Amino acid sequence: MIVFIDEAGCPGFRPGSSEYFVIALVIFEDPTIAELVDKRIELLKQKSGIKPEYKFSKTKDCYKEEFLKH
Repeated sequence: MIVFIDEAGCPGFRPGSSEYFVIALVIFEDPTIAELVDKRIELLKQKSGIKPEYKFSKTKDCYKEEFLKH
């Protein structure tokens, strides 16, 4: 089993913190599926020229749509 956890935003401990703080979790029971997903994400990153990672607020809508379609 492989588990990925990520967060976005700021939990609000300082002035100017973002309005939302989000935590996401993805669990892969089969490591082979996790590897396939990783390869697909890398392919989409290369195709769109995004480095080193997707940042939702900084990514063009067309690339977000392409990512979410797959």
